[in-house]
Parts: sequence; structure tokens; C-alpha cells
Amino acid sequence: MNNGDLAGMPNKEAEVKYAGVYFNTLGMDTPFPGGESPRNFYYRICTSFRDLCRGIEEQKIESNALLVTLGGVINILYYLLGNQDWTNTSEFYSIGNTSVHTVEKGLNGWKFSSMNMMSHLG
Repeated sequence: MNNGDLAGMPNKEAEVKYAGVYFNTLGMDTPFPGGESPRNFYYRICTSFRDLCRGIEEQKIESNALLVTLGGVINILYYLLGNQDWTNTSEFYSIGNTSVHTVEKGLNGWKFSSMNMMSHLG
């Protein structure tokens, strides 16, 4: 998420300069000061993911792909692949730190085949 002017700002300073400005308090089309809106963030993630999937389908990517990202992006992918509407106030799926989520293309399109796997930490 491009949180613009708040990026890297200590929480105490942000609370003074931008009191009450949080991701889940923004309107879907209201950007962070100097940053992007939740809707832009959502579309950026969806577009990038669809481009990745298309690249695999068209064999422009000739092997499996590893996508390393943060929980906010994974959360949006859960909504996208589950054909659910997403907003910045939607419930956040439980996503463990360093968890593994596997996506595969089947007869009904791209779906999660494993979710929130933590066995590598065992």
C-alpha cells in the first residue's frame, strides 16, 4: 500500500499530523495524503496478479512462480479468488507470518490449493 506522506513516519508523529487517518477509515476512493486510495491498491494487486496468471497460461513464464508478499496482498487475493467483494473494511483473513499459500489453475480457474501453511516452521 502506498501510504504516501505517512510512509516511514513514526506513529506518534503520524497521530499528530494525520490524526484519524488509517487504512480502514479512508473512503474507498480517498487516498492517503500523497499516496493511493484503497480502491487503487485493490486494482493494482488484482491487475498484477491477473497479469502473472496470464503470463503463466500463455507460457511467457515457463515454470512455477514464487510470489513473496505481505498479508494485505494475500488477503486481497483471498477475496479475488473467492469471488468476494473487498473493501478496506472487510474482515481480514487469518494469515500467519511466513505462511505459504499455493494457487493453482484448475478446471474452474485459479484457486487456492493450500492456505496459510506453516509446516516449514515445524
